Amino acid sequence: MIHLYTGCGQGKTSAAVGLAARSLGHGRRVVFAQFLKGGPSGEIDSLRALGATVLRAPRHDFWWNLGPCEKAAVARENDELIGLVLERCRSESPPDLVVLDEFTYVHNTPMADENLAALLVKELARRRIEAVFTGREAGPLAEIADYHSDISEVRHPFSIGCPPREGVEF
Repeated sequence: MIHLYTGCGQGKTSAAVGLAARSLGHGRRVVFAQFLKGGPSGEIDSLRALGATVLRAPRHDFWWNLGPCEKAAVARENDELIGLVLERCRSESPPDLVVLDEFTYVHNTPMADENLAALLVKELARRRIEAVFTGREAGPLAEIADYHSDISEVRHPFSIGCPPREGVEF
Protein backbone atom coordinates (compact mmCIF):
# COMPACT_ATOMS: atom_id res chain seq x y z
CA MET A 1 0.00 0.00 0.00
CA ILE A 2 1.11 3.53 -0.71
CA HIS A 3 0.69 6.31 1.85
CA LEU A 4 0.96 9.91 0.71
CA TYR A 5 1.27 12.77 3.22
CA THR A 6 1.09 16.15 1.50
CA GLY A 7 0.09 19.76 2.11
CA CYS A 8 1.44 22.99 3.54
CA GLY A 9 0.87 22.07 7.17
CA GLN A 10 3.39 20.84 9.72
CA GLY A 11 3.30 17.12 10.47
CA LYS A 12 3.99 15.18 7.27
CA THR A 13 7.37 13.87 8.40
CA SER A 14 6.06 13.42 11.94
CA ALA A 15 3.26 11.19 10.63
CA ALA A 16 5.76 9.17 8.59
CA VAL A 17 8.07 8.79 11.61
CA GLY A 18 5.10 7.63 13.69
CA LEU A 19 4.20 4.94 11.16
CA ALA A 20 7.86 3.87 11.00
CA ALA A 21 8.01 3.59 14.81
CA ARG A 22 4.79 1.56 14.84
CA SER A 23 6.14 -0.79 12.19
CA LEU A 24 9.46 -1.19 14.02
CA GLY A 25 7.53 -1.96 17.20
CA HIS A 26 6.04 -4.94 15.41
CA GLY A 27 9.49 -6.21 14.41
CA ARG A 28 9.27 -5.07 10.82
CA ARG A 29 12.22 -3.90 8.71
CA VAL A 30 12.10 -0.17 7.93
CA VAL A 31 14.10 1.98 5.53
CA PHE A 32 13.68 5.71 6.16
CA ALA A 33 15.16 7.78 3.32
CA GLN A 34 15.26 11.56 3.65
CA PHE A 35 15.68 13.80 0.65
CA LEU A 36 16.56 17.51 0.93
CA LYS A 37 16.99 17.39 4.74
CA GLY A 38 20.62 16.60 5.50
CA GLY A 39 20.77 18.81 8.60
CA PRO A 40 20.40 17.67 12.21
CA SER A 41 16.96 16.39 13.12
CA GLY A 42 15.83 14.57 16.26
CA GLU A 43 13.97 11.76 14.54
CA ILE A 44 17.10 10.39 12.88
CA ASP A 45 18.82 9.10 16.03
CA SER A 46 15.50 7.84 17.40
CA LEU A 47 14.72 5.85 14.27
CA ARG A 48 18.22 4.36 14.21
CA ALA A 49 17.93 3.41 17.89
CA LEU A 50 14.67 1.63 17.10
CA GLY A 51 16.38 -0.35 14.33
CA ALA A 52 15.51 1.54 11.16
CA THR A 53 17.95 1.89 8.30
CA VAL A 54 18.24 5.65 7.76
CA LEU A 55 19.53 7.00 4.46
CA ARG A 56 19.89 10.72 3.73
CA ALA A 57 20.94 13.04 0.94
CA PRO A 58 22.98 16.12 1.89
CA ARG A 59 21.13 19.32 2.68
CA HIS A 60 21.29 22.16 0.19
CA ASP A 61 19.82 25.60 -0.23
CA PHE A 62 16.36 25.86 -1.76
CA TRP A 63 16.22 24.53 -5.33
CA TRP A 64 15.27 27.92 -6.79
CA ASN A 65 18.38 29.50 -5.22
CA LEU A 66 20.79 27.01 -6.82
CA GLY A 67 22.76 27.53 -9.99
CA PRO A 68 22.87 24.96 -12.81
CA CYS A 69 25.97 23.15 -11.48
CA GLU A 70 24.53 22.96 -7.96
CA LYS A 71 21.21 21.66 -9.31
CA ALA A 72 23.04 18.96 -11.24
CA ALA A 73 24.92 17.95 -8.07
CA VAL A 74 21.66 17.75 -6.08
CA ALA A 75 20.07 15.61 -8.79
CA ARG A 76 23.07 13.22 -8.75
CA GLU A 77 22.90 12.93 -4.95
CA ASN A 78 19.17 12.23 -5.08
CA ASP A 79 19.75 9.63 -7.81
CA GLU A 80 22.33 7.96 -5.55
CA LEU A 81 19.86 7.90 -2.67
CA ILE A 82 17.16 6.41 -4.90
CA GLY A 83 19.70 3.79 -5.98
CA LEU A 84 20.47 2.89 -2.35
CA VAL A 85 16.76 2.45 -1.61
CA LEU A 86 16.36 0.28 -4.72
CA GLU A 87 19.27 -1.91 -3.55
CA ARG A 88 17.59 -2.43 -0.18
CA CYS A 89 14.27 -3.26 -1.85
CA ARG A 90 15.94 -5.84 -4.11
CA SER A 91 17.98 -7.45 -1.33
CA GLU A 92 17.36 -10.89 0.15
CA SER A 93 15.79 -9.22 3.21
CA PRO A 94 13.81 -6.35 1.74
CA PRO A 95 12.20 -3.80 4.03
CA ASP A 96 8.58 -4.15 5.06
CA LEU A 97 8.16 -0.36 5.05
CA VAL A 98 9.98 2.32 3.07
CA VAL A 99 9.53 5.98 3.96
CA LEU A 100 10.63 8.47 1.29
CA ASP A 101 10.54 11.78 3.13
CA GLU A 102 10.27 14.85 0.86
CA PHE A 103 10.14 12.52 -2.14
CA THR A 104 7.26 14.30 -3.85
CA TYR A 105 9.64 17.17 -4.68
CA VAL A 106 12.18 14.76 -6.15
CA HIS A 107 9.51 12.85 -8.06
CA ASN A 108 7.70 15.91 -9.43
CA THR A 109 10.67 18.11 -10.43
CA PRO A 110 14.07 17.72 -12.11
CA MET A 111 15.68 17.07 -8.70
CA ALA A 112 16.38 13.48 -9.83
CA ASP A 113 16.29 11.36 -12.95
CA GLU A 114 12.54 11.04 -13.55
CA ASN A 115 12.91 7.49 -14.90
CA LEU A 116 14.84 6.40 -11.82
CA ALA A 117 12.28 7.99 -9.48
CA ALA A 118 9.45 6.29 -11.41
CA LEU A 119 11.33 2.97 -11.29
CA LEU A 120 11.54 3.18 -7.50
CA VAL A 121 7.80 3.80 -7.20
CA LYS A 122 7.08 0.85 -9.53
CA GLU A 123 9.53 -1.41 -7.67
CA LEU A 124 7.89 -0.66 -4.32
CA ALA A 125 4.47 -1.51 -5.76
CA ARG A 126 5.71 -4.61 -7.60
CA ARG A 127 7.34 -6.00 -4.47
CA ARG A 128 4.30 -5.03 -2.35
CA ILE A 129 6.45 -3.01 0.04
CA GLU A 130 4.46 -0.60 2.21
CA ALA A 131 5.60 2.87 1.14
CA VAL A 132 5.20 6.39 2.50
CA PHE A 133 5.84 9.49 0.38
CA THR A 134 5.88 12.97 1.92
CA GLY A 135 6.10 16.49 0.51
CA ARG A 136 3.93 19.51 -0.17
CA GLU A 137 2.66 18.68 -3.67
CA ALA A 138 1.20 15.26 -4.48
CA GLY A 139 1.53 15.49 -8.25
CA PRO A 140 0.95 12.21 -10.09
CA LEU A 141 1.58 10.20 -6.90
CA ALA A 142 -1.97 11.14 -5.83
CA GLU A 143 -3.37 8.83 -8.50
CA ILE A 144 -1.62 5.73 -7.16
CA ALA A 145 -1.85 6.34 -3.40
CA ASP A 146 -3.99 4.03 -1.30
CA TYR A 147 -3.90 6.53 1.58
CA HIS A 148 -3.67 10.26 0.95
CA SER A 149 -3.65 12.74 3.81
CA ASP A 150 -3.42 16.42 2.92
CA ILE A 151 -2.21 18.34 5.96
CA SER A 152 -3.27 21.97 5.93
CA GLU A 153 -1.85 24.82 7.96
CA VAL A 154 -4.41 26.67 10.02
CA ARG A 155 -1.91 28.38 12.30
CA HIS A 156 1.87 28.13 12.70
CA PRO A 157 4.34 30.10 14.87
CA PHE A 158 6.52 30.77 11.80
CA SER A 159 3.90 33.28 10.66
CA ILE A 160 4.68 35.50 13.68
CA GLY A 161 8.43 35.14 13.35
CA CYS A 162 9.16 32.23 15.69
CA PRO A 163 12.20 30.27 14.46
CA PRO A 164 12.16 26.46 14.15
CA ARG A 165 12.43 24.82 17.56
CA GLU A 166 14.63 21.86 18.34
CA GLY A 167 12.56 18.84 19.30
CA VAL A 168 9.43 20.23 17.61
CA GLU A 169 10.22 21.31 14.04
CA PHE A 170 13.50 19.39 13.78
